[in-house]
Amino acid sequence: MDKGVSGKHVAKYTFPGNNNFYTVAVQNANDLSNMRSVIFDLLMKILNNRGPLNTYAGIYQALRDKLGANFNSDWHNAVLNYLIGSELYDSDLEQVAQCILTLLIVQLHNQPVFIWMCDMHWASKETLVLIEKVLNLLKLNKAYL
Repeated sequence: MDKGVSGKHVAKYTFPGNNNFYTVAVQNANDLSNMRSVIFDLLMKILNNRGPLNTYAGIYQALRDKLGANFNSDWHNAVLNYLIGSELYDSDLEQVAQCILTLLIVQLHNQPVFIWMCDMHWASKETLVLIEKVLNLLKLNKAYL
């Protein structure tokens, strides 16, 4: 606590740097028309300084660059299908979850990561299932965190 101009105690808050503080939100019910926007936004924020990300090739290359030797080429089809909105099977969601988990672990080795997801009551069932898969994988991989 520091003394402010008036002599009263003023709380000082420290916020994490923007590099590893990610906020994603489902804005409203209209987001149900693009069910994958929450996860897509999270990926874009984690990959933010990785060149042009307006094409799948750019996103794929950014993932490869960010993950390096940790990149699994088996994720290619699942991540592509997820990003372009194709129908996914549970095994595809599992591969997308593994890709996100690996991305988070790599990011965690550089700095702590804080992810804030809000308004998830608007999120699609698929998004919630994918987030649950990532959280379960995080629990199973505590040793890497």
